[in-house]
Amino acid sequence: MGHGSGEKGGPRKMYRLTVIFEGRVQGVGFRATVCDLASHYQVVGQVRNMCNGSVELVAEGDLAELRRFCEAIRERLQRNIVEQHESWLEIPALSVSCFRIATSE
Repeated sequence: MGHGSGEKGGPRKMYRLTVIFEGRVQGVGFRATVCDLASHYQVVGQVRNMCNGSVELVAEGDLAELRRFCEAIRERLQRNIVEQHESWLEIPALSVSCFRIATSE
């Protein structure tokens, strides 16, 4: 199983994952760690601090790759995360070309 087209010959479906992380997630290197983890996966998007003390992640990519990325975040940062809220959306194409730390809300 490699990268490229979907198993049935057509293009792979792309998804947007939005996650709000709550807990001890600001001022502890959370965004930098998420950005570093993203470099190991075929995902694009951004992570930013929110004014209510949470961190918002918006990532796009293949469903399986997004799941692996999200699991890596949970494994690496589990001591910081008290709660997380996920939202998944199928999208026609990726809307950005890289992963970055965005300006705080």
